[in-house]
Amino acid sequence: MNSKWKILKTALKQYKLYKNFIRLSDEKKATSQIPAQFVSDILGLGPAFIKLGQIMSTRPDVLPVQYITALEELQEHVPAFDFKVLKQIVEEEPITQLFQIFEQLPVASASLSQVHLAILHSGENIAVKVQRPGIKTNVLNDLKLLEEILKIFNLFFPKIVKRTNLQEGFREFKRYTIQELDFAHEGETVERFQNNFKDWNDIIFPKIYWKYTTEKVLTLGQVSGLRLKEAVRKLPKEARERINIRLAEMELKMFISDGLFHADLHPGNIFFKEDGKFVLLDFGMYGELTMEERDHFVLYWLAVVQNQVKRAFYHFKK
Repeated sequence: MNSKWKILKTALKQYKLYKNFIRLSDEKKATSQIPAQFVSDILGLGPAFIKLGQIMSTRPDVLPVQYITALEELQEHVPAFDFKVLKQIVEEEPITQLFQIFEQLPVASASLSQVHLAILHSGENIAVKVQRPGIKTNVLNDLKLLEEILKIFNLFFPKIVKRTNLQEGFREFKRYTIQELDFAHEGETVERFQNNFKDWNDIIFPKIYWKYTTEKVLTLGQVSGLRLKEAVRKLPKEARERINIRLAEMELKMFISDGLFHADLHPGNIFFKEDGKFVLLDFGMYGELTMEERDHFVLYWLAVVQNQVKRAFYHFKK
């Protein structure tokens, strides 16, 4: 279990290493092991910190590219836990004897769970997402420690905390992370998105198998496709351009028409098909906007297009 002092010690060490890293030449940055050590330390701190690392992996505007590349490993390559432990977790749930075949090696491993392929007795190919052992207790303890550390940080650096809105950011992170611990709720969220996009035949959402789903185990239909880097290499330019436009249309529908958006669309949570379709995954993190917030979203973009900086910033804050 983490302690407040272990977290502070790790943070201080990594801050010093980061300062050393940014002083290096571009050539030395390319071969430096400092970013990899950063990821290793995050893995050592546990699931709540891995979630923070995943968020940081999507922020090339904040961290150097070498850090981003190292952090991308956290999107779907978190070390797996032992299959014997997983088998015990599954057997504790009221869904025993339901799988004809259950593969021991995971196809994906994330901060809160890992995914195994299986086959039902009916012959249907499925993917089973299983929570990590003791994850709820560990996550809640880590979040409590982070909250205490943020209070200490606020005592010494109140201007930085206020300027960066760290307290509100942490509250949102805490809410999302706790929300992700209920897999049955995630299944309900998938079906909300399915309903919103029922008329779109080029966006695929995994089917939820409710008979085999609990708070700790989520059973979905198997889906597959190209990862982002593979799609960039394999798909022709015209197909990539069509997908780019469709992704933008999808996001605008989520933010403006529906008010329900996927809040974790990093490259590990999307598959691309060679026919131009794509699959969305992992709906534990989502957001909802009121009608007033959606209006501000539209007015923000109108101000951006018209190069009205102050008006854009006003609507962006709202």
